[in-house]
Amino acid sequence: MFNKGFEIERDDLIQLWMAQGLLHPSSKNSDLGMEDIGIEYFHILLQNSLLQDLTKDEFGVVAKCKMHAIVHDFAELVSKSKSVTSGSNEMVSTLKIRHASHIPTSVLESIPKKTLRGLRSLFSNNEVPRTMLPRFRGLHVLNLYNANIKELPISIGKLKQLRYLNVSGTEIKAIPKSIGKLHNLQTLRMEYYRRLKVFPKEMGNLVNLRHVYFGPVRKKKLANFGWYRESLAGVGQLINLRTRPYFVVSPDETNRSIEELAGLNHLKGELAIYDLEHVRDEEEAKKSNLVGKRNIHKLSLVWGEEMRPCNNSEDDILQGLQPHLNLEILEICNFMGAQFPLWKPYNNLKKIRLLQCDVCEEAPMLGHLPSLMHLEFNTMHNLKRLGVEFYGYNGVDDAIKTKALFPTLKTFRICAFLNMIEWIEPPVRKEEQITVFPCLEELELVECPQMRNFPNQFSSLRKLKMSICHELSDLTSLVEKCTSLQNLEISSCDKLRSLSLFGLTSIRKLLFSSCGGGGGLTSTNLHRGSELYTRVSLEELSMETSRCVSLISISIHGATSLRGLKINSCGELRSMDLQSLPECYIPLKYSAYGVDISLIEELTIYNCPKLICISNHCLTTLRKLMLIASCESELSTGSSTTVEELYLQDCTSLGSMCIYNCERLSHFSVDGLDTLTILEELTIRNCPSLTFIPIIPCLRGLVIEGCEKLSRLPSDYGSLEELSIMNYPELSWSSVANEGRRLTALRKLVIASYGGPELNIYYISTLEEISLRNCTSLIRLEIRNCENLISLADADVTSLQSLSMLRIRNCKKLQYLPTGLHTLTRLERLRIGELWEKLDSFPVSEIPSSKILGFFGWPKLKSLPQVIHHSTSPVKYLTIGNCDGLETLPEWLGDLTSLYRLYIYDCKNLKSMPSAQAMQRLINLEYLELGSFSFTFSFLLRLQ
Repeated sequence: MFNKGFEIERDDLIQLWMAQGLLHPSSKNSDLGMEDIGIEYFHILLQNSLLQDLTKDEFGVVAKCKMHAIVHDFAELVSKSKSVTSGSNEMVSTLKIRHASHIPTSVLESIPKKTLRGLRSLFSNNEVPRTMLPRFRGLHVLNLYNANIKELPISIGKLKQLRYLNVSGTEIKAIPKSIGKLHNLQTLRMEYYRRLKVFPKEMGNLVNLRHVYFGPVRKKKLANFGWYRESLAGVGQLINLRTRPYFVVSPDETNRSIEELAGLNHLKGELAIYDLEHVRDEEEAKKSNLVGKRNIHKLSLVWGEEMRPCNNSEDDILQGLQPHLNLEILEICNFMGAQFPLWKPYNNLKKIRLLQCDVCEEAPMLGHLPSLMHLEFNTMHNLKRLGVEFYGYNGVDDAIKTKALFPTLKTFRICAFLNMIEWIEPPVRKEEQITVFPCLEELELVECPQMRNFPNQFSSLRKLKMSICHELSDLTSLVEKCTSLQNLEISSCDKLRSLSLFGLTSIRKLLFSSCGGGGGLTSTNLHRGSELYTRVSLEELSMETSRCVSLISISIHGATSLRGLKINSCGELRSMDLQSLPECYIPLKYSAYGVDISLIEELTIYNCPKLICISNHCLTTLRKLMLIASCESELSTGSSTTVEELYLQDCTSLGSMCIYNCERLSHFSVDGLDTLTILEELTIRNCPSLTFIPIIPCLRGLVIEGCEKLSRLPSDYGSLEELSIMNYPELSWSSVANEGRRLTALRKLVIASYGGPELNIYYISTLEEISLRNCTSLIRLEIRNCENLISLADADVTSLQSLSMLRIRNCKKLQYLPTGLHTLTRLERLRIGELWEKLDSFPVSEIPSSKILGFFGWPKLKSLPQVIHHSTSPVKYLTIGNCDGLETLPEWLGDLTSLYRLYIYDCKNLKSMPSAQAMQRLINLEYLELGSFSFTFSFLLRLQ
């Protein structure tokens, strides 16, 4: 039912199994629900590699999967007699068909009624005729995901056996009342909706509904969707509901109050409750019975964003919304209470997010939670300090039973604490032997402009990020105790004057940006740090913006593992000699303790507008060079670069190179290019002055974009496997061919935003994939003699709206034609032939309204394609050749009343023409050619 490589959510797959009746409990697992049984089956398939995990959630649970390619082929073979898909060539009249997937509407309409009654699954992205729905009496699954439909017919209510309905991503505006008759419906998916506005009250009759999906919903948009507040009115009646991601509390007491959640104790997974400001008091909050919902693992409690008076009622309401102790993730947003409740210890709680809780003056007690791994505080403007209450430890009563505070916390993020002044040390004495944050690996402090003090008990910290902390002046005490630190990022800390990196032997990545105000971090402050690099394993160093220029004078003595170097916004940089690292920066200051630059593997240069010359000899290990010499032009600030020439001598290890936005770069230096023996990937974008790309001997991938003056490509493509040409108004060449260019290895060709009127691709025997994107001016396209071509990658040509001629011939491995051909209203000439030799039918269900059609080289084609008969435009010229399987021409040929010329040749087994009556309807036919014989139509009639 799904294409090879299709990704599917685990829960969606299990719900499809459930709809087909595959998950009924046995005597051994009678206490398990169908979903639990499905999860067991899912893991068995994973363990045996029949399914492959693709995506996992933050706790390592598989969320998405796909079927192994070999297993998919086997499943197709086994289910061949019972399934019909878009790629099936089998007849669909058999009574055994149980599943249909993405077949054209015309094919669906041709299936006999008896067969439709036995159909169990229908996947379609086309409109299903409303008169057909009642015929699907036994249908269990109807998946209309992303279908081109604007309404759901009333007759949907006649599908009494339906258990799974998916109308996600459609243009449906309303759900009909008749949906309330689907008493067996278990799963209803209405995600990614665009226009859905009406939900009938009858949905409350879906007593067997277990899973309903809305969204994803953006809370800011809820105010614009008044209908949402009335969706699923009477949800409290759906006592079998397992999945209900969103619930919005209505201000109308007679409508959807939070009490409707009371009986939904089977809810599991995620639940978000919005507009909690409409809950009156603690007693009403308790009626939701969240504490009784043991299977809810993630709970989001969200108040409205509108300003409202601060009072103590929200404190009580939050107390009444206490969840079950099994909860793993808790999010609280827009809470306007003064303090958080004192709930029982939640030993399973793994993640907490507190967002926009502006009134709170104290953080909740969290240090005692044994399973807490991730913690985020965001936008709590009233909180001035993280004090002893945050740790949940008083040093007296807790001293005996406490061994660690925040024992499992791995990540902690604090953002937008505009008034927080300090984060105090935990009240722990040395003799107590209590560890604090023993597992914390990532700490992020962003936009805490008044914070001056913080603890330094982060011995396990691996990543530290601090940004917009203007009052911080010295990080030495913090950083020196982070003995496991690998990644340090500091930006926009205006008063930072001192930072010692002494003892950080594990550091891997250093980023400084906009630090130190006008004075900057001086080399004196960093002197100790400059000496420690004899022992560190620094792999990446980044210095950004002119406000950090003083940092450049530090010596990085002995950093033999340095592999990445970024240079950004060195506004006065005019020349670079990379034989010693300090000379890479301005102000240039030579140091005898410079890094051995010969070990650099990656070099990135950003925004150096005055750079004229790069001399990078001795870079013998350089693997990747990215030159973005005009970063400002990408950001539309009007700046430009003066880089005119690029030298690449003696970069014997260079394997990949990217050059962006060098407006004056006109050429590469040819000298020394023969030393680039392993350079395999070259990307050049937006270099409008570039006129020539020299021969690079081992190049395998070449991307060229926006180089208007590049009039020709290199003459020798001997090793090139992938070629991408993009954003050209019009090149002086219109052919990508193997005439004079030795394209002996090219496998993939991408052409995008090409402005020329004509494009020919031929005689590239190794080519396997062609992609054409946004070639809106293309008028004539010919692809021929590409014997290994198997894919037209962007198999949708709807953007080629100027195309008037298309020829595809002698591509012996091509099995499919691009979709969207029928949208090309200007396509007048279409000639297709000599494709995959096993094709016995035309590979698309619709063709454009072309006046001139040609089909040839189809030895197994048994009948003239029906798409010719259904063409919406009059066909005037029709050519059929080398179709040995063709034995007779159909009677409907006489319906082509505009046909002017019919040419048939080399159809060895053609035995009969249409009847005289059919031929007489061809009132405009002037010429009929059969092989080497041609007749006028009037002469043919006399023969008959």
